[in-house]
Amino acid sequence: MKINRLYVKDMKNILYIIVDELRYDVLGCAGHRFIKTPNIDVLANDGVIFGEAYCNTPLCVPSRVSMMTGQYVINNKSIFFEKSHHIGINEISSPYLSFLKDKGYKFGLIGKNHCFTEDYIKENFDSAELYSHFGKESGKMNDEEKTSYDFRHTEKRDNFKTLGFMGEGLIDEPEPVSEDGHTSIRIAHFTNEFINQNADNPFFLMCSIPDPHWPTVICEPYYSMYKNEDICLEEDGFDFYDHNYAAFVQSRVCGYDTYSEKEKKRILSIYYGMVTMVDKAVGRVIDNLKEKGLYEKTAIVFCSDHGSLAGRFGMVAKTRAFYDPLIRIPLIMRLPDFPKGKTTNARISGIDIMPTLFDYLGFNTSFEVDGKSFLSAITSDNKGRDVIVSEIGRLDMPSQPFDKDTFEEIKRYREKNESWFWFCDYTTNGRSICIKIDSLKYCWYTGLPDFEELFDLENDPYEKANQINNEKYYKEKDMLKSQLIKHLINVSVKK
Repeated sequence: MKINRLYVKDMKNILYIIVDELRYDVLGCAGHRFIKTPNIDVLANDGVIFGEAYCNTPLCVPSRVSMMTGQYVINNKSIFFEKSHHIGINEISSPYLSFLKDKGYKFGLIGKNHCFTEDYIKENFDSAELYSHFGKESGKMNDEEKTSYDFRHTEKRDNFKTLGFMGEGLIDEPEPVSEDGHTSIRIAHFTNEFINQNADNPFFLMCSIPDPHWPTVICEPYYSMYKNEDICLEEDGFDFYDHNYAAFVQSRVCGYDTYSEKEKKRILSIYYGMVTMVDKAVGRVIDNLKEKGLYEKTAIVFCSDHGSLAGRFGMVAKTRAFYDPLIRIPLIMRLPDFPKGKTTNARISGIDIMPTLFDYLGFNTSFEVDGKSFLSAITSDNKGRDVIVSEIGRLDMPSQPFDKDTFEEIKRYREKNESWFWFCDYTTNGRSICIKIDSLKYCWYTGLPDFEELFDLENDPYEKANQINNEKYYKEKDMLKSQLIKHLINVSVKK
């Protein structure tokens, strides 16, 4: 199918909607059996769903930086949360954003940052209203924003007092704000303000919604919207005692092993409510674009920075692992004048989003990046990448692993002498990497006793059986390791 590209001269706006920790299949348009996401579903029906999209790392900052730079983590040097890993410092820059700035685009950042330094924002963004998972970070707060901020900074569970704010567990009460006062809707409000103020200018606007990342809190009616009897935990007796060591430590510290099935389902029901609230916010922004006559003049990307276990193995959040719910992300592109209502299973990576978008816009660029345009996957049978690679972990080595049978004793000691976040020593330290080819996935974890995993997702879609020592998979293991080494060599040559 040949597309008329003459319209690109009038195609000026870019709306990049990125949500945090949204699992790839927790949307109505992705086939979820009961979750309500009508606005995102309409956007998908008016655009293209990339059903096999993967993040470059299941961690917020590095994933966002990879998307904006088009570079693998190993090349852009962003591997953790600290400001030194944000765009705008040292060697970390985005050729795509620099190009748009030179073209006269107005820049807006509304919501969660976790991508740019403060100096970069001041120098390049014309408007910024910043929020975190715990409320508004800068500027004036209205009364409900202050109520939300106070609520999210008050920890009521005795065993989490050392953390100082809400963690990844059950908060058994709704947030005491109205729908219009909730963070996601406030972000939509400021997003629409930016759109209205720049209706006559080309703009690059990042609408960055912190939900459904923890803390798992939401106001009514979303708090009570989903019932336990509708929810499946997908764990089937799974225990991290016999699986990924980092996830074992995190599951015990966060108390997932002590939650009843009812409590686990309750956490997940609130997560679903947060997703539906995100959908409401997205709907408000899309409606405003249409009212202002900008919908047909705006390329829209909807995605998540990474996934979430979201009930898999009875856990809710992320960890140092490469299970599909963590690295596979939802990705919708709404590109005016391109085919609508299509789903492509072309395998693409987060680093491919900006190259694909620039290709669509008709920008003739030749940036030296790792990402590739897969625009042709929308109009042809392009299968996408042969190899998907994701990585995570700081350069520091984790502490010496301890015997799992002595965990409770170690936990009590470390919680007494350190904060609740001591488990991050195991979940963030130690460079780790995975490679996925078709339905086979190989994972390498630095500094962990169970340092290798091999999954056959065709026969084990829930990734419960580690086949690393199964002689029936030795040939596949050698092939995957060989391809991983080849990838690392090729990426290093580009540096």
